[in-house]
Amino acid sequence: MLLETHLINPLARALFDQERLAGTAVTVTGVRPAADGTVALDLRVVRTGAAGPGPGGGR
Repeated sequence: MLLETHLINPLARALFDQERLAGTAVTVTGVRPAADGTVALDLRVVRTGAAGPGPGGGR
């Protein structure tokens, strides 16, 4: 439960906040407690060039 609460859930929120994730690699570079009692993640997002289908480009 702690892993889900303090890493998985904040990571999922951060990933959904990103505009486009296709063709990127995301690395968690830091985990720290936030003032409101939640966890803040430091992320490094790097474009890898392997972009998938854009909007409407999938099945």
